[in-house]
Amino acid sequence: MKDAERPIGVFDSGIGGLTVAGGIHDLLPNEHLVYFGDTRHLPYGDKSDKTILDYCDRIAQFLIDQNCKMIVIACNSASSASYAALEQKYGHLVPIINVIDPVVQQVSARPCGSTAILATPATTNKGLYVSKLHALHPEMEIVPIASKSLATIIEEGLFYNRKLIAEIVDHYFGDYPELESVVLACTHFPIIRDMIEEHFDRGINIFDSTDAVALAVKDRLEVMHLLNPSRSKGEHRFYVSDLTDSFQKMARIFFGDNVQLQYYPLWEDPELRVF
Repeated sequence: MKDAERPIGVFDSGIGGLTVAGGIHDLLPNEHLVYFGDTRHLPYGDKSDKTILDYCDRIAQFLIDQNCKMIVIACNSASSASYAALEQKYGHLVPIINVIDPVVQQVSARPCGSTAILATPATTNKGLYVSKLHALHPEMEIVPIASKSLATIIEEGLFYNRKLIAEIVDHYFGDYPELESVVLACTHFPIIRDMIEEHFDRGINIFDSTDAVALAVKDRLEVMHLLNPSRSKGEHRFYVSDLTDSFQKMARIFFGDNVQLQYYPLWEDPELRVF
């Protein structure tokens, strides 16, 4: 297989990364994707950096073994905890894209006065969005909002319950009526983007990783001459560390009814390896 025809590897703890994979598929429909959902260990957002890094190390090695030409860390918690280490360990083998930098660049191009960063505790505690945005725009007013359970609620398929989600959104944003923009700093959150927009009775800028990461992938592949020249539709493979109905349902929403999940446990021994 020629280098440009190799697949793009994408991973997350569960269904959230499918928003990123779907964005890549929409922009680059002829690219092949290998997706890994670490459904056994979701959510990543309430785990330690060491634990997240160990999961990500194993997944990255798996994707490299699948002959991927690029790895996309389609998870903000994983990007915060593991990107630097994965880049150091595997960057000489494949380009690695995180979901934070493309979104920061997108926000930086349209800076607003008061901006909320809705994220998991792992991403919020790391503070990368705040530090990166303040480095570019020191005057920006940034409001970090940590949500421990929202990603899990979405993962369980409860986003269909619009009343429940509306109440949760009201809980997080009710104290900030003057916000000018919101960064959805978890790849699960674009699934409820329309309900966040409905919360505000005026126009508000919402930024997420769906389009931003897809454009970053396209740009990097172009620079490295790795865009797949084929005009045929890409073929995709989906692996999970635990088989779940919610993941299969969401994968079929993004990629059609012919999605077949392949079970691949990362390990059976619960003791963590040293990275």
